[in-house]
Order: sequence, then C-alpha cells, then structure tokens
Amino acid sequence: MNEKEPLGVPAGGGGSDGRGPGAPASPPSGPAGEGAPGKQAEGRPDGNPGPEQTLDRHVSRETSPHPPNGKRSSFYVYLAVLFGAAFLMLLLAYFVQRRNNETAISALRSTMDLSREELMEEIQGLEEEKQGLLTEKEALQAQMDELNTQLESANKQYEFINGAYEKYVGYTSILQVLYAAEVRLEARDYDGAAAELTQIVYSYFVDTIGDYDAEMEHYNPEGLFLRPRFDALVEELTRRGALDEGWAGQEQAP
Repeated sequence: MNEKEPLGVPAGGGGSDGRGPGAPASPPSGPAGEGAPGKQAEGRPDGNPGPEQTLDRHVSRETSPHPPNGKRSSFYVYLAVLFGAAFLMLLLAYFVQRRNNETAISALRSTMDLSREELMEEIQGLEEEKQGLLTEKEALQAQMDELNTQLESANKQYEFINGAYEKYVGYTSILQVLYAAEVRLEARDYDGAAAELTQIVYSYFVDTIGDYDAEMEHYNPEGLFLRPRFDALVEELTRRGALDEGWAGQEQAP
C-alpha cells in the first residue's frame, strides 16, 4: 500500500512555485489583458480576472507616469478658468482705460472750446483797442501837424521880431552917435565930434541909415531922414581936418 501524499499538495508533484507537476503554468505578470506574445491572458473559466490580474492592474495604475484621465481633465479646466479670468481682467482694464481716455478727451475738448472762445474774445478786444489807438494816433498826428504849423509861424515871427530888434538896436546906436557928434560939432569940439562918429564902422553907418530912411519914406514920407544929416556932419568934420579920410573907406566887419 502506497504512502499517503501530504495534504494540500496536488498530485503530480510540486514545482518551485508550489504547484504540482501537472498544474498549468501561471500566466506572466504584466498589464491587464496582456500575456505572452501571440496569446491572450488567461483568467477564470467564467471570464472574470483573477486576483493576480486585479492586483497587477492596480500596481500598473499606481506606477504609470501619466495621470488619470480625471485629474488631467481637472487640470485643463483649472487652466482654462485661469486664462479666462485673466482675459476678463484684461478686458475690464481695457474698457476702464478707454472710458478714462474718453472722459479726458471730452474734458480737453471742452477746455479747448472754452479757450478758443476766450481767445476770440481777447482777439476782438485787441482789435477794438488797436482801432482806438489808430484813431488816437490820427488825432495826435493832426495835433502835431497843427503844432508844426504854429511852430513855423512862430519861427517866422521870431525871425521878424529878431530882425526888427536888430534894426532897432542899429537905428538906436546910429541915432545916438549921430546926435552926440552933432552936439560936439555945435560946441566946436571937432575932435570930440569925430571921435563920436568913428565909434561905428562907416559901411555899417551907411547901410543902417539907408534902411532907416527907406522905412521912414514908407511910413512917413515927410519925416526927417538921416542921410543928409550924416553927409553934412562928415563933410564939415573933414573940412575941419578932424575926421580921418581913411575912415570912409572902412568895411563892416563880418
């Protein structure tokens, strides 16, 4: 009678993996559904994966370098939300800046319109002031022309008066000298008479006496003329030898 085989060991002997000699080999470990090349993974007779295949699938999922589809979708959604929020913030900032620019431009246009009106008013005021100054200038020009006319008239009057004064001074001087010489002649002071007469240059004496007699003839034809008195006095003093004959040849100093 043969010895009984140990319990728990299948008939046919065991291998190194604990299976009996006649037990089928276990499929190689790997991703679920994969086996040896050209062969499909074996499972239970009912078609469900065995415990080893389920464990291999869990290990494969945990050690896979790619994240699961659920986490990847969440990351893309978060990224899309982040970009969307940034875009909305930029869009909002653009509209705010645009509104501020429109407000600033509107204020600037209002200021420019106001400044233009003020400038036009100022220009109109300056034009009126210019017109007033031109009118005042014309009035002053007319006054200046009138003053120039008066000045010319005054200069003519001055020249006339100055000439008359010089004539008066000349007439007075020759009348005084002529009278003083006649008085000394009547007193038989011939030398004194000659001295009085020779105080004035002969030519000046003659010219002044000629002017005096011309005016006297114009205003009073029957008046006393000086030339006959002068000639008589010169003749008498020359005859008496008191008057130097060279005196009659003297020229008037310039």
